[in-house]
Amino acid sequence: MDCKSYLYNGIEIPNNEESKAKFMLAFNAQKRDENSVTILNNVNYGTTVTINGVEMILYDKKPVENIEGFQLYKYKLTPNNIVDKKLPTIKLNEDNIIIPLSDSIEIISVEETSSQIKVYFKSTKKPGKVVFQSEKGLQLELDFYSSVSDSDEDGFPDSVELSREETERFRNWFVRIAESQFVKPNSYWNPNERDCAGLIRYSYREALKKHDADWFLQSGISLDKNLPDIVSYSYPNIPFLEEKIFKQKKGSALDLTSFGTFADAETLFRFNTIFISKNIVEAKKGDLLFFENRGEIRFPFHSMIVSDVAGIEPIVIYHTGDGNILKRVPISYLASSKIFRVSPENPHFLGVYRFSILE
Repeated sequence: MDCKSYLYNGIEIPNNEESKAKFMLAFNAQKRDENSVTILNNVNYGTTVTINGVEMILYDKKPVENIEGFQLYKYKLTPNNIVDKKLPTIKLNEDNIIIPLSDSIEIISVEETSSQIKVYFKSTKKPGKVVFQSEKGLQLELDFYSSVSDSDEDGFPDSVELSREETERFRNWFVRIAESQFVKPNSYWNPNERDCAGLIRYSYREALKKHDADWFLQSGISLDKNLPDIVSYSYPNIPFLEEKIFKQKKGSALDLTSFGTFADAETLFRFNTIFISKNIVEAKKGDLLFFENRGEIRFPFHSMIVSDVAGIEPIVIYHTGDGNILKRVPISYLASSKIFRVSPENPHFLGVYRFSILE
């Protein structure tokens, strides 16, 4: 029995002389030049095909013309048109830029000039990491997340909250950086932000960074192989938030307008930390102490960092708000202060607080 139609690379062709003639017109319109190929095949980006015995990867698909009902598509080709790698490359300034294949993105088009490449893509809503890289070592990593969730409803995305292991890594770096400013304030720390909250912001931000040789040259803080970094992310590439790592007002984790790059002591207290206890024995290394002096109109809130809890009594470090004066003292040093006495009976002592990303 004769078939009514047959397939050519997925294209259905009615089994009659007229359809065959139309198809041959379209088939003969296929062409190939140095940088592109026009073919009947409607294939996905990155598909490997064989044309005239040469295996190639096709990308940047564009429908170009319809001949007698058969659609032709124009694709760009990999350099030299011969595939000896799994990924297509583009020549740019004597360097090959590798366009990644990933389940997390769909490449829409690639535009190239003598000086730049524009890659247009959209998310497939599948989580994953996409790495654009060049053969000379340039690299751009993009992390895609399935959604921005906030399971504990603390106003911070779950993706920025640290695991138990990474929480300890953060605590160690946070305190190390704060204590290094006590020894000698780094010139990289903005002189206009040197107060109690400024010390916390600076130490918090720097603790989230990658601590490599470049960071050492900038910070002047010696590296310690016994202090591993956070690996989930590093500032300024914070999931969803990027550089806006401080909550500045009430708002859901999805509300990016509620985040910013600055937070004073009151903002840290209200939106970036959670209450632990008014008993100092509940404090851990890297926790914060907050105080409120209602008689001080301009700056009623003050903050300190718990730097050590392993000794006879906890040690705190804080900026006095006066020039470059930082202090690192046992809490007994504060016992005679009406405002800063660390005691549940002191109404000015608001308690021990912990960064939201650590819980």
